[in-house]
Amino acid sequence: MDCPEELSVLDYYARFFRPGMTDLSASSPPRGAEAWKGRVDYGPPGGLPELRRAVADLYAGVRAEDVIVTNGASEALAATAFALVQAGDTVSAGRGIYPSFREVARRLGATVKPGDAGRGHCSLIVVNNPSVPDGRLVDLRPVLAEAESRGARVVSDEVHLDLRGAHSNPPAASLSPTAVSVGDLSKPLGLGGLRIGWVVCRDPVALEAIGRAVQILSGGPSVLAMEFAVKAMAEYGPRLAERSAAGHGSDCDVHRGPVVAITHHKAQDRRGSCRR
Repeated sequence: MDCPEELSVLDYYARFFRPGMTDLSASSPPRGAEAWKGRVDYGPPGGLPELRRAVADLYAGVRAEDVIVTNGASEALAATAFALVQAGDTVSAGRGIYPSFREVARRLGATVKPGDAGRGHCSLIVVNNPSVPDGRLVDLRPVLAEAESRGARVVSDEVHLDLRGAHSNPPAASLSPTAVSVGDLSKPLGLGGLRIGWVVCRDPVALEAIGRAVQILSGGPSVLAMEFAVKAMAEYGPRLAERSAAGHGSDCDVHRGPVVAITHHKAQDRRGSCRR
């Protein structure tokens, strides 16, 4: 059916669209796919509520409202940079920080300093816990205290943290209301193909800014991936214990002990790096 030139798109729909027609301009499933309705549409901002609750349960003192679900930890780090870094800022990025954060921070006009160099003058301190590649646990309490004393913020990439089991440290978001914790399902459960990560922060202003960045970057993860993640989170403890006892996580191996070594296996990833 041709659209008369004098009709706008909205006028055309108002005049000709009828229930049962397939709207090719919308994200709704076609006729015959009623069983999938609600499961292949866009997810709610921040992620499925049940997944946010499951993630929050991993952190002491954290609510579902303190969680933003992302497309992997790489997007979590990129969105955090977009939200919290401004031109002219000086950022401390520890050894092994994933490139998505470094690249975004530099493109925003920030100066990115390696490791502990000049940390006292940085507005944002980004660390891996445990550190990469040597796998040493980081005591974040003195780092958080020093940062908070001068109004700086700490971001902690903790995708390997739960693999330490009983040797683990508390996550940053549980230790400080301003800190940001980043996690995912790739490293602890080996579910990298889901592309499910998250940001946890008890500062509502910072978390809202990160959530807006996620919406701009991707709109958030697929609903199907999040539904699968909800099921995986229901078995998080047992599956984590099994993988931790076996000494591996996703395409990165983590060997338990006072110090863990995090090694990247090229045989498992042809690009020779850990997928986030």
